[in-house]
Amino acid sequence: MTDVLAFPTSFAQQRLWFLNELEPHTSAYNISTAVRMSGALNIVALGQALSEIVRRHDSMRTTFANLDGRPIQIIKGVSSSRLLFIDMSGLIPSDVEGAALNAINQQAGMTFDLERGPLFRITLIRLSRQEHIVAVVMHHIISDGWSLSVLISEMERLYRHYSRGASSSLPELPIQYRDYSVWQRQWLSGDALGEQVEYWRDHLSGIQPLDLSAGRRRHQDQSGDIASLQLNRTLTASLKVMAGREGATMFMSMLAVFKVLLSRYTGQIDVAVGTPIANRGQAQLEGLIGFFLNTLVLRSRMNPDLRMRDLIQQEKAIALDAFAHQNLPFEKLVEELQPDRDLSRNPLFDVMFNFVNTPVQTLEMSGISLSSIHPQEAESKLPLTVYAQETGETLALTARYQRSFFSREFITTLLDQFRFLLEQASADVSKPAGAYSLVTPEMAALLPRHHQHEHHGADQEREPAALDHLDDVGREVGEVDEEEEAGRGEAQRPRVLPAVADHEERHRRRDQHVDRHRDAVRCRKLAAAAEHQHRHHDA
Repeated sequence: MTDVLAFPTSFAQQRLWFLNELEPHTSAYNISTAVRMSGALNIVALGQALSEIVRRHDSMRTTFANLDGRPIQIIKGVSSSRLLFIDMSGLIPSDVEGAALNAINQQAGMTFDLERGPLFRITLIRLSRQEHIVAVVMHHIISDGWSLSVLISEMERLYRHYSRGASSSLPELPIQYRDYSVWQRQWLSGDALGEQVEYWRDHLSGIQPLDLSAGRRRHQDQSGDIASLQLNRTLTASLKVMAGREGATMFMSMLAVFKVLLSRYTGQIDVAVGTPIANRGQAQLEGLIGFFLNTLVLRSRMNPDLRMRDLIQQEKAIALDAFAHQNLPFEKLVEELQPDRDLSRNPLFDVMFNFVNTPVQTLEMSGISLSSIHPQEAESKLPLTVYAQETGETLALTARYQRSFFSREFITTLLDQFRFLLEQASADVSKPAGAYSLVTPEMAALLPRHHQHEHHGADQEREPAALDHLDDVGREVGEVDEEEEAGRGEAQRPRVLPAVADHEERHRRRDQHVDRHRDAVRCRKLAAAAEHQHRHHDA
């Protein structure tokens, strides 16, 4: 019988455990990767490498138990690990690739039992004698994206040794994830907690979620899909120059532009977006498999009269402050702030922006060529997550979204508009944010010729007449017609601005509010127009 040890969970693990208790049959918190191996594979050596990784990392042997309504980590002793095997070499060659991809996605979508474990699956798929795929799926409660890179790196190094008949040369780990969990709870029990909470309470006071629902009823269905867009070398280089010129990072400058887009879509100036952070500030944490990832909420006031340059500087200051207070777990932040809870949404934000700047791994194994495969995750935890990742000299934009919330056409349009804003901002950051157009050249082509000039500016006085017939389509995404809004009485109009004594100032601010609302209506109509055009084209 193997030894069993019990330890407290980290705050992040505790939150995922509670979410699993509420919805035990979801795969939304699975993370996965796959590697294609071309060459003569030594399956025995690969199995040995897996067993050694499981021995080295306590997280790979962790399950979770309920102790008086709260979770604890149960760490089991070392035992043999099983490499799942699927043989597709007998299939018709033309069917093998599709069948393998289906198997990878199926593995990625299967749920885990947090009490019984194991909380990972590593599957070897044989395509032929010379072609194999290793598919790795782990529950987020014991892992994160960084951890997947650690696992693949160790598997490659250990395989190299075992395939030559040598023993492992990897040094023993100085600490385990359980040590981090204990330290975190001890550290967040005194003055350190108070200082961190005070910062975030001030930063997030009165936060309002973005109105992305556009009149749609929220569902707890997290079925997801992705849409992607590649930024060319010229634009990618321009974005790097813009960030460097403004003394900011690519993450900061692109997030500022993304928030301008969100503000224009929603008509809201107060924009909060979540962003993940590795949270591995200590060197001894870098080589561990475990759930270290933390989430920061970056809240900005996106005044359309400010220059893009000013908004980038604002985003830089907000990001640096947040990074300086990154040690407060998101779960503890929610516990301290106690926002209104709704099981169908994240308590503090609905949109996440993730700039992936970790270098692409160069995978090498003795006599074997390796290449990465990205499984299709079946669920999306948020209505919208946008990823920006450098791929050589270009940038890839990927949007993961909930299908019950958005259509694919809507998200494709959103990405096109994001690219168009990036092009304009990188060309000239001195313009006010409200002066950049959202009417992409593709959208302009949908308009009658005498309206096409409107894509050169965003400050048009009225909605293009060419879009008037799309009101019914527009209402599918929930906008209120701008003439209806302008015709409402003052008592009926939403009071989102503070009352002011001065009569002229009050009317000026009211007009600004109506202008922002009209801009949001315009953005939604443009997206609806593109979606309408897609549907008729497909029909």
